[in-house]
Amino acid sequence: MVAGQVPLRSSLETNRDPTTAWLGPDKRWRLIVGSQRDGRGLAILYRSKDFVHWIKSQHPLHSAKGTGMWECPDFFPLSHTSYFGGMTSVRNNHSRPPGLVSNLQDVLLRRKAGEENGDPSKDADESTVPCTSTSVEDNASDDNSSKPVVLVTNGHGIESPGLVYLVEALVREGLYNVHVCAPQSDKSVSGHSVTLQETIAVTSTELGGATAYEVSGTPVDCVSLALSGALFSWSKPLLVICGINHGSSCGHQMFYSGVVAGAREALMCGVPSLSISLNWKKDESQESDFKDAVSICLPLINAALRDIEKGLFPESCLLNIEIPTCPSTNKGLKLTKQSTWRSTPSWQAVSANRHPSGGHFMSNQQSLGIQLAQLSRDASAAGAARRLTKQRPNVEIESVGAAGKPVSGRLKKYFRLEFVDKEQDDADDDLDFRALENGFVTITPLSLSPHTESDARAAASDWKQLLISFTLSSSAPAIEMAFFVSLSLTLIFIVIFLILLFLDYYFAVRFVELALYNNNNRHTNSVPPEQDRRRGLRRKNIISSAGIVFQYKKSRHEEEKDEDSDNNDCVICWEKFEEGELCRVLNGCNHVYHQPCIDKWFFNDVHCPICRLSVRGGHTIEDEVLDQV
Repeated sequence: MVAGQVPLRSSLETNRDPTTAWLGPDKRWRLIVGSQRDGRGLAILYRSKDFVHWIKSQHPLHSAKGTGMWECPDFFPLSHTSYFGGMTSVRNNHSRPPGLVSNLQDVLLRRKAGEENGDPSKDADESTVPCTSTSVEDNASDDNSSKPVVLVTNGHGIESPGLVYLVEALVREGLYNVHVCAPQSDKSVSGHSVTLQETIAVTSTELGGATAYEVSGTPVDCVSLALSGALFSWSKPLLVICGINHGSSCGHQMFYSGVVAGAREALMCGVPSLSISLNWKKDESQESDFKDAVSICLPLINAALRDIEKGLFPESCLLNIEIPTCPSTNKGLKLTKQSTWRSTPSWQAVSANRHPSGGHFMSNQQSLGIQLAQLSRDASAAGAARRLTKQRPNVEIESVGAAGKPVSGRLKKYFRLEFVDKEQDDADDDLDFRALENGFVTITPLSLSPHTESDARAAASDWKQLLISFTLSSSAPAIEMAFFVSLSLTLIFIVIFLILLFLDYYFAVRFVELALYNNNNRHTNSVPPEQDRRRGLRRKNIISSAGIVFQYKKSRHEEEKDEDSDNNDCVICWEKFEEGELCRVLNGCNHVYHQPCIDKWFFNDVHCPICRLSVRGGHTIEDEVLDQV
């Protein structure tokens, strides 16, 4: 029996299995003791992770009724298995190999005696002193209760060297209670995706002395599950560290990055977070570069934790730390801005005859292929053994699979996505990708809320009224109707105002033109042509009327009057008679007018403008009549 065994706190459906145990100081192996259906005893040693994976994919062991022991399935995968010596075939069902059982009982009795005494034998080697997993967890919790909790995850899977080296370094520091919850496989380009409507498998594992779980989900699933309180006893660590990522997450590449998404999820939950990436380059980087990257990250992590405890760490953003390709020759730290750099997506068509996914998967899972082959061989052997031992006829079915009917008229194509790095012409050294290429360790704050630039703010101000009207029209029909009614009234008012303004301008222009025309033609001797006559005298009668030259003679009575008397005015143009002006005196009423004025008057009217006496043309005014004026 291997020394230092630790009985399993069963991860199956019951914990009453006395024949299942962890083996080895590192608890990486599991021992299964049972019997096959043909009565043969069997003891199998498994690496713990392989056993749990196989159990989840097949079915749990079935407890034998009334025996308190386990019945093994017909077969197990043969990778990492070891058949113990001394195993003999026992015909009684459910019997256990006596040699191995006695060895197990001896170890269990020694453990029980140590627990009753309260102090295990000091002479015994520590590796040979058994202890339950409960006591280990209790002691670990007592030691780590006073230490700040740090959660570590990544995007490339729990076996990624960047995560392993980082966790081991944090545990060696001895300053933090390190917990790990990371994806089971590579999820480095999963972005901020979550798993819905599917069950996620969580498996405990050993990783550098930290409490670790591998999750069959994305990095966001890992962080969300860890912070929910369903997996760990705590729900809010002091810091969440995502990394070290296998490749850069600069610029717009962060939207694809699973490691940045994990840190972003922690920030959304109100927990400070860091995302760490190594600028890995093919044919240039080596696995040892992760160790150098860890040595650079540790001072930054310690500084971040100190700032968090002092309340100085920024609460509204996470810090994206990028490490150059050669960490040992870095040029120092540099605070940078997020750039717009991204790798160019390249879709390649793949031949339908050679679908790359199956071969690529099996090339990466060679051990799984071997296990499947051995599993098939053992299944056939077990079936043959049952046919030999049983007398009744039996039906054996191998290779179950219904052939599907081909669907006509459908075309299936295969494509494969690859990202190709491209050169950037931006020479700004403050951008993350440029500083990283120049050999600096870059620190880029990433906020959940977008920063609004001044030009974008100015452009958005022009859309304000449009946005308001759109919001009103989509949310309240009554407000929409009122808005359009008020708009219509405003437009009607503007139209009426413009019409009035046009009419005012038109009549003002016509009035000015008429005034200028009258002023220019006031002293002319012209008479409108015959075709322009309306209701006045004929043109020949107007011309036949004799004109006089005005000579004003005052009487004694009039000499005493003021010179500005209205008797000296032409009532048509309201201007005084001047010496030498050509005038006309009407017969019958003896009223005097300027000749141009009265001629225009007679063109439209046959009455005196003052007394309305009917006037006939062709009469001459005597001189004595003029003297009386």
